[in-house]
Amino acid sequence: MAKTRDPKSIQSLDRGLEVLEILGNSDGLTGVTELANMLDVDKATIYRTLFTLRSRGYVDQDEETRKYEIGLKAIELGQKALRKLDLRTKVKPFLRELARATGETVLLVTLINDKLVYIDKEESSALLTISTQIGKEAAPHCTATGKAFLAYLPDEKIDRFLSNFELRPHTAKTIVTLPELKAHLRMVREQGYALDDEEYYTGVRCIAAPVLNHLGNVVASIGISGPAERLALDRIEEYKRVVLETASKLSQSLGYSGKIV
Repeated sequence: MAKTRDPKSIQSLDRGLEVLEILGNSDGLTGVTELANMLDVDKATIYRTLFTLRSRGYVDQDEETRKYEIGLKAIELGQKALRKLDLRTKVKPFLRELARATGETVLLVTLINDKLVYIDKEESSALLTISTQIGKEAAPHCTATGKAFLAYLPDEKIDRFLSNFELRPHTAKTIVTLPELKAHLRMVREQGYALDDEEYYTGVRCIAAPVLNHLGNVVASIGISGPAERLALDRIEEYKRVVLETASKLSQSLGYSGKIV
């Protein structure tokens, strides 16, 4: 199973990934000698690779046979990747539906590596649109999608999330103190949706609601973004209803049986 390695690759990392692939595709336990033969390397190298992977939880060793199998850490990462893929697959029709109903750009945010990140969107068909880059971080204190997600986390997770986050002002309306933000997040949770009233960009308003899974845990937020003149304050109730309906239907498709509000 030896292969020609790319000269730019990190050999030890490449070998570790090969070991994970072998263990992940194996129906049973695999020994050091077997791995060494499959990869055409000495057993000492395999021992070092397995020691590193085991210390990080990516492989487990059977105490009786001393052989190895894929670890929980690798399984957890795979499951997280599948959940994110599943979320994007499930959410696409809802993004399109919300874009058609409102005429505005629709955004989807989720938590990746302790950051709120835009992972999908549906562009507005209007001539004047608000565009957001996929992969960009959503500011948790001044975007509707950020606030909608943050508000539905448990209090201790909110505290941990904000402990090292700078509440940087983006406009004159940005919330920049922790007590004010926490009070605002409580209000968001009570009403079921978040409003960004020109808090991130002057002239832009956004409305978002949380997406909950079968356990009632927030897994994403979905919202619309548009020019403040179109998303006028006297139409917020109308837009809020549509956003909440879409978020509720999406949550139900993920197994949530309660109400967001």
